[in-house]
Amino acid sequence: MTAAAHDQHLAQAADHLRAAIAGEKPLLDGALGLRSLFNSLNSSQPLDPQLAGEVSRLLFAAAPRIADAASGRLAPEYVFVALGCASAAMGNVDAERLRGLMAFAAILEAEIRALFLRDMIAAGGQADLADALSRSPVIAAPYPVGPTTLH
Repeated sequence: MTAAAHDQHLAQAADHLRAAIAGEKPLLDGALGLRSLFNSLNSSQPLDPQLAGEVSRLLFAAAPRIADAASGRLAPEYVFVALGCASAAMGNVDAERLRGLMAFAAILEAEIRALFLRDMIAAGGQADLADALSRSPVIAAPYPVGPTTLH
């Protein structure tokens, strides 16, 4: 990947995250922002520090909006932690830790993209698809809401 394409992915992540903050589709825009960030991180090119700082700020600014849009379906703490992992991945140099951080954030990306698509189907005019989706709901994994206990 060229440096220009690498920077373009990071700039696209920033654009999508701005849309997640101010737009009408925070789940979709958040997912697209994370996907663009992952594309940038997969390039093995060093990140532009100024642009990476902006993306990090936008990840944290988008977190409340994404958590609100996923309210009742994803724990807000999970959204904040996963977006924090995405931010931490930009400054990580350890390959194993980077994979873990990206994997954690990628789960959120998949989940919020799925929530957006489920909402789209439920609100759309395709009653058969909405009915089929409602008959086979995905049960969210429980997320602990209390303080973490260290052993």
